[in-house]
Amino acid sequence: MSCSHCGKCCGYVALEVSADTARWIRMHNIPVAEEDGVCKVTIAAPCKYRDAEAQRCTRYEDRPEICRTYLCEQARGNQWN
Repeated sequence: MSCSHCGKCCGYVALEVSADTARWIRMHNIPVAEEDGVCKVTIAAPCKYRDAEAQRCTRYEDRPEICRTYLCEQARGNQWN
């Protein structure tokens, strides 16, 4: 799937955490998503290289590997974001 410039992949950071860490985080009233035994904490953190007006990455050709391999369909309707 090609990039639709929706920006969902540029608006958050999802960190995988252990079940024990997830339990501790939940004790601090911070939501933790869990799917197929994988716990993740999502932090709203827009990427500083996203041009919101143009809806494009300003470093697209030099973006990190995680951006290159990110599947847009994961962002759409995904509980992580």
